[in-house]
Amino acid sequence: MILSSLRARSLSSAGLDWYVRLTTAAEVGDLDTFSTFLNEDCEYQVNTFLPFHGRNTVAMALQRYRDTFEHLEHELLNVHGSDLHFAVESLNHYVRKDGSPVTISAAAFFDRDEAGLLLSGRLYVDLTPLVQTGSLA
Repeated sequence: MILSSLRARSLSSAGLDWYVRLTTAAEVGDLDTFSTFLNEDCEYQVNTFLPFHGRNTVAMALQRYRDTFEHLEHELLNVHGSDLHFAVESLNHYVRKDGSPVTISAAAFFDRDEAGLLLSGRLYVDLTPLVQTGSLA
């Protein structure tokens, strides 16, 4: 997780820390830790695809996603909202299976329940450069 590029944030230190810990678990593929951040009935949607429903399904979807590349690191640019409802703008730095790097802009929206668990996540990102061989977009 790269925080040195963070320009603006309106979350508390605890709220930002929660997001960093969630995202770091996703980056390294630690599904056990990642799952502890999820509400049992959470949902997660990527672009216009149908959402994944439930803690176990969301964790399995993350594992399948992680299987498509070697490494991921998020570079946070902006985080706006409250600790329970916020939006994130980031650059996502990947290393593909063939060893080549690619950076992709992303925007994500998160809603947490009153217990602080992820209730809903929506990610908007064009993953085409990640799967296209030879593209360094």
